[in-house]
Amino acid sequence: MPPENSPKTEQGTEQGTEQGDAEVRRVGPLGRTMLISRILGLFRDILLTTLLGASATADALRAALRIPVILRDMLSEGALSASFSPAYREQQQSADSTASHQFARAAMGSITLLSLALIAVIAWQADWIIGTVFPGLENRDQAVSGLRSLLPYLALVPIFAVFRGLLHCHRQDPQALRPQIFQNLALLASGSIMLVVGVSDLERAQGWIWAFLGGALLGALVMLRDVSRHAPIPWPTLRWKVPGHGRFLLDFGALLLSQILIQSYSLLAFHLASGLETGSLTCLETAFRFHFFPIALIGVSSGIVAADESADLLSRGQRGQLSRMLTRNQRLTAFVGGLAGAGLLATAGLVIQSFFVWGEFTPADGTKTAEILGWYCLAIPFAALNVGLQRTAITLGLRKAVLGITLLGLILQSVILFGGFFKVSTDLIAQSYVISAIFTWLALQGLIRRSLTLPRLRWSQGLKLTLLILVVHQGAHHWIQGLTDWTPGFPGRAYLILGTAILLGVLLATGVGRWLKVAEVDSMWMVIRAAAGKTPQNKR
Repeated sequence: MPPENSPKTEQGTEQGTEQGDAEVRRVGPLGRTMLISRILGLFRDILLTTLLGASATADALRAALRIPVILRDMLSEGALSASFSPAYREQQQSADSTASHQFARAAMGSITLLSLALIAVIAWQADWIIGTVFPGLENRDQAVSGLRSLLPYLALVPIFAVFRGLLHCHRQDPQALRPQIFQNLALLASGSIMLVVGVSDLERAQGWIWAFLGGALLGALVMLRDVSRHAPIPWPTLRWKVPGHGRFLLDFGALLLSQILIQSYSLLAFHLASGLETGSLTCLETAFRFHFFPIALIGVSSGIVAADESADLLSRGQRGQLSRMLTRNQRLTAFVGGLAGAGLLATAGLVIQSFFVWGEFTPADGTKTAEILGWYCLAIPFAALNVGLQRTAITLGLRKAVLGITLLGLILQSVILFGGFFKVSTDLIAQSYVISAIFTWLALQGLIRRSLTLPRLRWSQGLKLTLLILVVHQGAHHWIQGLTDWTPGFPGRAYLILGTAILLGVLLATGVGRWLKVAEVDSMWMVIRAAAGKTPQNKR
């Protein structure tokens, strides 16, 4: 073994550091594209609440959209994208230059067949699905009609799923997220027109559905063009006996079942919310979608990188490097996710009142939504961490264990909501989600540590992060309270207070974090610089 200061060891350390920096920087462009998509999504949600408020028509539209969106999340953004990379990476290492393309075609064929079966089942049982998931809807027929109108969207899901996996494997991460941007732009354009033109609520809901479909089709065509620049188009085939397809189906099946259990929370939540007072479903979904904003920026971005890097490193037998990569990834995610949750918790009321209380969405609706969002904020760091942990565990072949953990999390939520211990409310629905997210994080941590040699969790690091979170939360909270009490009213006052509070939070996180010698501060700024295009990505 070479001594610690030998040239070989120093070279290996330097290469490891450079590789680690490249992995961190890879999150930057991905996060930038995700940020653009989420900002557009934020304005999309604001526009929808302005158009329909928290009315019965809004509840029916959201119910109709929820089923296709959940299926998209399970397939293209969850189960398939995470299970595609390990098998595709293996085929890239094959001596057969066409192996990866043949595998991609087989994967496209199997997922297309699944989507067609889902379309047939939903078209046949749309009324039963809406009645079961959303039993308290006032405009049930409208929701059923809307769900059937959205069925063509499911035919595009295999394209999004396989193309996204291909682009990630070819390290074209930002391009994999472009379809959502185009869909949001289409919804914003259509919604803005409907806001100006005098149309009924029903016509607005129908127009929103057609814009949703049109934007999805445009996104699929753009993704088709992007994929063609990096790999042959994997047209679907029924020739499934190709290397890698068996592993893909096993990983996909395990992740799909896991995603079904995870998405069962959403269905369970909306099932209960639809039975509460009118508008509860809209308030709950608005809060849930907004809390996912930081989770998508850091959790999904870093989770995608963790899963793809894990598949790449495992295909080359580098488990030690995988352990170091996952440790860096999780520490950065915990740092940014914790601070994001603290900042959003401090600004929840101001954010909802400033952005969503327009048109048909009343101040009372805003207050209720902000209260729900406050609870969801507590889950942000854990939910963000769980994305990377779950995908890495699947890459390691721990399918059954991941399924067991996810099932236990759902059972825990069900006991809280249906055990009769508490009165069901939107706050309780959010609280059950927080408890389940924490439980899942603890269980996934234990699972991963049985397969990889990870550093022990240090109390000193946890205390530093907790202190930093408290400083950011209290600093932003008192800043908002002080400016609200002492500044006179003027146009744009709320946005100015919110902007300065965010700036203060970033400054506190940076200054106090460096004073506490938290290494993730520099990693956070590395990601920000990469997102701004100031630091080129290292290529391996």
